[in-house]
Amino acid sequence: MTATTVIVDEGSSQIKAMWIDTNGTIQKKMIKSRGQYGAMETHDGGVSDHVYEVDGRDITVGDTVTDPVITTSDHYQTSDINRALVHEVLRLAGFGGKNVDLIVTLPVETFYRKDKRDAKLAHIRQPVTHANDQPLANITRVRVAPEAVPVLDAICLNDDGDINTDYQNIEKVMIVDIGGTTTDLSIVNFENHVEARKSVAIGVFNIASKVKELIQNDPNINARNPNDNTIDLTLRSGQFRKDTDVRHHIDLACGQVDNKVIAAMNALCSDPDDLDYVIYVGGGAHLLADRLHQQYGGTRLTFDDPEYAVAMGLLRNEIHQTKQPETA
Repeated sequence: MTATTVIVDEGSSQIKAMWIDTNGTIQKKMIKSRGQYGAMETHDGGVSDHVYEVDGRDITVGDTVTDPVITTSDHYQTSDINRALVHEVLRLAGFGGKNVDLIVTLPVETFYRKDKRDAKLAHIRQPVTHANDQPLANITRVRVAPEAVPVLDAICLNDDGDINTDYQNIEKVMIVDIGGTTTDLSIVNFENHVEARKSVAIGVFNIASKVKELIQNDPNINARNPNDNTIDLTLRSGQFRKDTDVRHHIDLACGQVDNKVIAAMNALCSDPDDLDYVIYVGGGAHLLADRLHQQYGGTRLTFDDPEYAVAMGLLRNEIHQTKQPETA
């Protein structure tokens, strides 16, 4: 049985999968990066379908977990929670019992360390089983790619893997990938060569934490320890529990993050006129792209689905590579 190439971009807040189905259509699936130790039961006393056994431990993943493990540590990328989540997104995407050629990601600074890449490969290859014996994806091959960098291919290639003529003369761009716990920055040229790179240990989790603090300390808001899902909805809508405008709180929280990101951007390239584009992607793009653009300048590019930009670039590159003539 042939294997389907699936891109899994493993953020600390969300895991995104992207692949091409049998009809040639690009498909995608996203789940939150939430998991806890122990097996959660169903209402009838059974075991949840979101329970996996990894390294001899039961792990429950999904939005319903009540005591999620922190995914913001440096060890998350090779943790048992991470591996359970990778299999969860593959299973929910319909790859249970099917062969998968898997491409996973690492933050840009981590990727360029061979020991970290090797550790990631070894980690993903370790076995995982499903608590209710549902079939899981058969991972036939694993590759590791950097975050941020593939975004250039999402711009320069189309869904058929062909050169996008609107952007064929790009010489150099800055990619700002705003994730949950890290913001990855790369200066990438037209040959996909990384001229400079930097990871900043700050992201959406920092904004969410500060917003939660500000809301709880606001005497005009009745907020008793709002959960992560509530804060996530608040960041996207600007409304706390659908009836209280907290855009000012969000703006204050973003200000503490964008200052650090701007400093890193200036360190990589002090003059945005040296760049063709500054590209903002990742789960935090909807929060910070406008603010960063106003402060940094340059010609801005964004995506309709900025969370999927890395996966899209990797997938379009895969399609492009299949069209290249084989060398003798």
